[in-house]
Amino acid sequence: MKKTNIGIGKKVWYYPVLGGSERKEAVITGGPYDMCGTVCCKIDILSAVVDIENLKERKEK
Repeated sequence: MKKTNIGIGKKVWYYPVLGGSERKEAVITGGPYDMCGTVCCKIDILSAVVDIENLKERKEK
């Protein structure tokens, strides 16, 4: 995802391994902000921050 697409309450897919096929449903709960050169945000399923490159917007059908 891009930094401009990050918004609290947005539904996303979280990929624990970048480029992997496993994904988990999540909701953005905070961020975005820069951490050591990496743009991160918080999601509801983890207590740590995640790199926004590991997120993809979840579209409802």
